[in-house]
Amino acid sequence: GSLRALGQKNAAKGRAHLWIDNPRHTYRAVISGTSVPPASGTVRVAGMPSGWYTLDWYDTGVGTVIRTERVQSVGGIISLDIAGLQQDIALKLRPEGTGGDSGSQPDPQPGPPSYPYPPSYPYPPSYPPTYPQPPQSPPSYPYPPSYPPSYPQPVPGLAPPTNLRTEVKGSTVFASWTPPASNPKPLRYRLYLDGRSQDVRDVSHGPSDYFSGLAPGTYQIAVSAVYANGESARVTVTFTIGSPGGSPPPTSPQPPSYPYPPSYPPTSPQPPSYPPSYPYPPSSPQPGLAPPTNLRTMVEGDTVYASWTPPISFKKPLRYRLYLDGPVKDARDVSRDASDYFNGLVPGTYRLGVSAVYDNGESPHTMATFTVKIADR
Repeated sequence: GSLRALGQKNAAKGRAHLWIDNPRHTYRAVISGTSVPPASGTVRVAGMPSGWYTLDWYDTGVGTVIRTERVQSVGGIISLDIAGLQQDIALKLRPEGTGGDSGSQPDPQPGPPSYPYPPSYPYPPSYPPTYPQPPQSPPSYPYPPSYPPSYPQPVPGLAPPTNLRTEVKGSTVFASWTPPASNPKPLRYRLYLDGRSQDVRDVSHGPSDYFSGLAPGTYQIAVSAVYANGESARVTVTFTIGSPGGSPPPTSPQPPSYPYPPSYPPTSPQPPSYPPSYPYPPSSPQPGLAPPTNLRTMVEGDTVYASWTPPISFKKPLRYRLYLDGPVKDARDVSRDASDYFNGLVPGTYRLGVSAVYDNGESPHTMATFTVKIADR
């Protein structure tokens, strides 16, 4: 469905506040118990000086920051993609490297004091704000260890992630990795992309993320773990985006065959049927509870790895519930992060569903289909 947005901006200072809601989530719908479909769309903020901005997502119920990310103004326009909005969300834009407004909540995650990427790249200020122009090519700079210059050098002795894997679908690459077995645990992860496009970002929602809109060519992707006392060494793999209409070549290197993640091995063979406490599909999802989105699967032999995007909701889920349907059936609760796996699968076509479990019920589930093939002998 469509979105409704209200806000105010100060273009001279590069700041803006927005409130975005699902127009169908009304008082009448809540009182009557009417199911409200989630709304999605793109909100464009025009007249903002070109460059990089910090975007804070606020929980409107309690007024705290639930997520922070980096966005870019291209030709004076910042595009904000909103997916699966069940109720409403508040957003705050500010130039990168500046603090929040007086009285605002602090950022939820610690991070470097400034975050230029790359430092000498904004776009020329002479673009007319009402006529967006294509971005210029970024200047050349070395890719790791000095890319970009504001990122610190790796600290010896800090445990890095392992088992970095990639899956290419069209112009998008999905990456996942195994968290380091260290104490303390990392605060977040840092992803680097090098090739015909360059990018770098911090990831705090779990050990997976993706880059989209990539042009055909060969790329390197690297991931490191960020701790309170510095950044670990990076783990790197190479992948290729194929020509439009062609099949992408296999990624390299191939992941090892041991279970993922190694710290959560299955304790028993897969059960032949669903546990009676988990009806499949969910018999009575609660209207208005936000489900996970962007469910992705990657099949390796007899194992399927799954990852998903947590719902954007003022009430965070207590855990997630995975359902497997096909020649092998299973259901389980996942509380450590937004990813899990099933192994020991026999050949065939399967359906995989994931839902979010809240203190007042279970959300609708998001589905994906995958196939396990007979291994070549």
